[in-house]
Amino acid sequence: MNLYIKVLNGNPVDHPLMEDNLLDAFGLTEITADFLQQNHLAKFERPVVPMGSQATGDNGYTLHEDGVVRLDITTVAMTQAEKLDMWVRRGRNFELSASDWTQTVDAPFSAEKKLAWAQYRQELRDMTTVYGNITDPSEIVRPTKPA
Repeated sequence: MNLYIKVLNGNPVDHPLMEDNLLDAFGLTEITADFLQQNHLAKFERPVVPMGSQATGDNGYTLHEDGVVRLDITTVAMTQAEKLDMWVRRGRNFELSASDWTQTVDAPFSAEKKLAWAQYRQELRDMTTVYGNITDPSEIVRPTKPA
C-alpha cells in the first residue's frame, strides 16, 4: 500500500494518506508525477527499524533529497533481555496461559494426555533458556501442542 503526504514549502504537513483514498477522492485510476506535483504531495515511506533495534522516539517527518518523506525515528539496539521478552516470552506466556486449564484436576484427559500437555508446557518454559542468546526471531521453533 502506497502512502502520500502533503508538502508545503518543503515541509511535510498533516499525516500520510493511503493511495486508494486519493484515487477515490480524485476519481483517478493511477497516481502520476503530475498529480503529485499539482497537489503538493510526496511519497511517504515508513522507516525500517533494524533487526534487534526498537524505535524510541518520533522526531517528525522529513522530506529527503530523493523526494520521499520519511518519519524520523530514533532507534536503539535492544538488550538481550528485551529480545528475550519481546520475541520469546510474549508468545510463550500466552501459550502457557491458554493451556493452564489442561493441568486442572478435572481436565477431560487421560493420564497419558495430561502428561503430554505437561511436557509441552515444560518445553514452553524452557524456551527462555534455549533461546537465551537469540539474535533473530526467525530462530524460534515453538513446541508442538499435543493433538
